[in-house]
Amino acid sequence: MKQDGVLIIDGDETLLEQFSLNNNIIRCGFQLNLDLVINQVEITQRGTVFSLSTGKTYEIPLLGKHHAKNATYAVAVATKLGMDPELVHQSLQTLSITGMRFELLEGINGVAIINDAYNASPTSMIAAIEVVKKLEQYKEKVLVLGDMFELGSQSKYMHESVVDYIEAPITTVYTIGAYAKNITSKLMNEKPDINTKHFADRTKLTDDLKQLANRETVILFKASRGMQLETIINTIRELQ
Repeated sequence: MKQDGVLIIDGDETLLEQFSLNNNIIRCGFQLNLDLVINQVEITQRGTVFSLSTGKTYEIPLLGKHHAKNATYAVAVATKLGMDPELVHQSLQTLSITGMRFELLEGINGVAIINDAYNASPTSMIAAIEVVKKLEQYKEKVLVLGDMFELGSQSKYMHESVVDYIEAPITTVYTIGAYAKNITSKLMNEKPDINTKHFADRTKLTDDLKQLANRETVILFKASRGMQLETIINTIRELQ
């Protein structure tokens, strides 16, 4: 990086704390001691509204605190480049998202589907689960979790770590895939009150999901891209 360059980082990430004393660093996040602080986050049916320590409020058509942080990086860049604040505000409101990245869809019987199956890591899976827990308009909250790939020797532990964040108001958890089976096993042992089941067969999983489909239910699909969960989603949407 050039001597007068600027680095914008996640100020909440402890692994980046060694950068905190540099003058050419902009730290974004939720902690009050950062350069650009996110506060007053509200998740609505249309997206996420959040305010920054600058006093400005923004709205993005994505659900979740983690997306508010992603948008904050963009605000930091735009501000550094001297862009018109109103243009930044409007652009975030109307940003277009790529498919399978927290897409909110409607399925059979009016069931709400969140297609976040483009990719997955433990961090992003946990973040998606936290968003679903906050969707108060749905009585039943269902998670369909598949394998997260490329985790190496830590794969079993990383899948099991997700269980710490699965709790009420989550009502049902279905898993598919050899690694995701670890999620079900730990859930059944530690949190028997949550309806959980592992599937080896996509057709059986789809059939069970159809039984849950109604307007009071939201279903989150989350897994690595290689799991191809969109084939199940398309069936629930009656696109196949």
